[in-house]
Amino acid sequence: MITISREQIKRFAPKARPQYVDALLSNLSHLEGAGILENERRLCHFFGQVGAETDYLTIFRESMDYRTAKALRNAWPSRFGPKSDAELKLLLKNPVGLGEVVYGLQSGRKPGDLGN
Repeated sequence: MITISREQIKRFAPKARPQYVDALLSNLSHLEGAGILENERRLCHFFGQVGAETDYLTIFRESMDYRTAKALRNAWPSRFGPKSDAELKLLLKNPVGLGEVVYGLQSGRKPGDLGN
């Protein structure tokens, strides 16, 4: 099993919020159970994804408050690129509605199904 230290996390994400660092270090058993600590490749993939999703452990909450159709297309080009401004208008300034579309909740999935 690979071990992770506070110093290693801070090297990876120098501006990491202490809450993230503490959560990672106090839940290593979950990472181990998921096989993330099995080898360096899995650990690197995990931290790469976590870094991308949280801007290197600095963002707590994803903003779904988009103000323009262009911003939606830039964020999700394959999902919203072909849609017209009129189609996207319903999702602008509508974080809950946008989240439901982006994460598939309109198809019957529950927030707990997302794994976070």
